[in-house]
Amino acid sequence: SKLIQMIKDINDMDVDFDQSFSKYFNEENYLTWLAMNILLGNEDTLVHNFMLYNPTNSLTWYLLPWDYDKTFRFGEAGSSSLPNSLKGIQRLTAILLHRRYFLSEENVDKLSEKMEFLLATTFSKSNVDKTIDGYIPVLEETLDKYPDVGLLRMQPNQVLSYVRGFYGEIRSNYDEYLNALSYPTPVFTATPVTNQDGTITFAWESSRDFEGDLINYSIRLAKDPSMQ
Repeated sequence: SKLIQMIKDINDMDVDFDQSFSKYFNEENYLTWLAMNILLGNEDTLVHNFMLYNPTNSLTWYLLPWDYDKTFRFGEAGSSSLPNSLKGIQRLTAILLHRRYFLSEENVDKLSEKMEFLLATTFSKSNVDKTIDGYIPVLEETLDKYPDVGLLRMQPNQVLSYVRGFYGEIRSNYDEYLNALSYPTPVFTATPVTNQDGTITFAWESSRDFEGDLINYSIRLAKDPSMQ
């Protein structure tokens, strides 16, 4: 019942979002989770691959990391399929919780600051290299043996150099996030409504440009799904 009420309030456009967010979420946890996913290149977390934890006798929901098999997809391991315009907040706006949160310019700044903090601490070059160094002996013992070798997306002799590129990929993901801020957010359409006089009303949520540039909209109609 608490989960259902939280979802209803977050999705109710007549309910003040700031009050709902502070009621149901811990902002520090929320920002850290988002920032970590972006820095690690984890694009597979919009509607799944995370857990929501709600302590007893509390209304607060915490986002917990889970399933990071889509991180560090660069070089020989395969790359992101997202265009540059979606490598940041734009992709997140597919979820109404994120979309409403980032309507505030202050909240956009908070996410950027959180990533900068993580880059200076948890994901600093020294910390990343130290973590990698701890795993290298294990990798050298197992990567050419089953079942590990059968799960690799590259040749065993390429793995160590790939792993050594993790810090560079984290920095690259941050740069791509900053670059994406120059693009407007996607547009989300409402279901068309047929009026009593036979006309049809089309509507959509406004896009947002983080740099304050003017946004124009165009609408195209077709009788077939392939828009021919």
